[in-house]
Amino acid sequence: MNKVYELAARLERVRLDIINRPPADALSLSLEAFYGEHTEADLMELAAALESDPV
Repeated sequence: MNKVYELAARLERVRLDIINRPPADALSLSLEAFYGEHTEADLMELAAALESDPV
């Protein structure tokens, strides 16, 4: 699995965390964990891939 798909899968898990937790906790904890694990370059690559070919 390439890096873009791995990031997209992780972002999907963040989305599911947000759905399954109280809103304030879910958003802050899930996004903090997601963004803390990836570099800005990783996130830019994911954004570019999603613009050209939504997952």
